[in-house]
Amino acid sequence: MRISQLAITLTAAAVTLLAVHVGAAQATPGYTCHPKARPTNAQLGVRGDYTVKQGLDNKRFGGFLQRKKIRAKNGCFFPKLRSGQCVTMRFKLGYDKGMSLRGQCVISETGKKFKRARPRRRGPIRGSDMLTKCPNKTGYKCDPGYNSNRAKKWEKQLKAKGKTMVSFCAPKANYNRDKFLNKKVFCQLYDRKSNKVVFATEFTYTQ
Repeated sequence: MRISQLAITLTAAAVTLLAVHVGAAQATPGYTCHPKARPTNAQLGVRGDYTVKQGLDNKRFGGFLQRKKIRAKNGCFFPKLRSGQCVTMRFKLGYDKGMSLRGQCVISETGKKFKRARPRRRGPIRGSDMLTKCPNKTGYKCDPGYNSNRAKKWEKQLKAKGKTMVSFCAPKANYNRDKFLNKKVFCQLYDRKSNKVVFATEFTYTQ
């Protein structure tokens, strides 16, 4: 074999090994979905403000906006979120009975703990975010009641369907020297008794 051909062969092999190494390093951590806790009716969106006309005043209210229906991968995994995005999902009432739930987040490629976020049993999105304040131009269902009243009404509607809502929001970095900036973060809410996952998500941590 000529020297030039040998060099090309070695270079190609090095590139292949590098690609394999990088792919392995960036692999999503393993997980097993809990068979009794499958998320449904999932939506991707953001927390934002909208305007409500009250007489001569324009008042701002917070809600869950830019909603888009999504499906969980492999039954419980929501990949490719971005910082600032939230995911909401529904479970059967009492899905967590007998479970010991815990939220965790790690850097996907290293497994190092990420403490800037943690999934919780319910999450930050409330019924008042889902059932917006009337009148507005969001196009979502609305009600003229106060935040607390709308939240109760939304929960009552879900309960009548035998459902409860869980949510998670991917945080944004506060400054450009954050050591985790542009890293992929894997988060999960899991049952410590069975070591199985209720839901998991992965997002790129950005400003």
